[in-house]
Amino acid sequence: MLGAMTDAVSPLVVTCQGDELLLRLTTAVVDSGLSAALQRGFDAAVRTRPREARRCRVDVSRVSAMSSSGFEALLLLHGACRDAGLPLVFSKPTAEFHQLLSRMGFLRLLRVEGVNV
Repeated sequence: MLGAMTDAVSPLVVTCQGDELLLRLTTAVVDSGLSAALQRGFDAAVRTRPREARRCRVDVSRVSAMSSSGFEALLLLHGACRDAGLPLVFSKPTAEFHQLLSRMGFLRLLRVEGVNV
């Protein structure tokens, strides 16, 4: 495991499994207070990823709601992964979060697998 972020409340755990950089969100609600920490964690994870990491997976199985600044962090992660040549996938969104991604237009941009119903 690469570790949890060092902020007091860590919304992200970063690991590497085989050739996959795994970013697991650990909170149900990503509010504006957590989104800056999340963005810093995403940036650090992509920037310092192990050499063997060839793709990035974001586990959003616990997320049910997200602020606009949280969605901005997702957009910045998308751009960072694109620039680094890392295919990006979001996995196991709850039905509520999947619906929110759809309403916000993110399903046209992000690859999503395994919706939890």
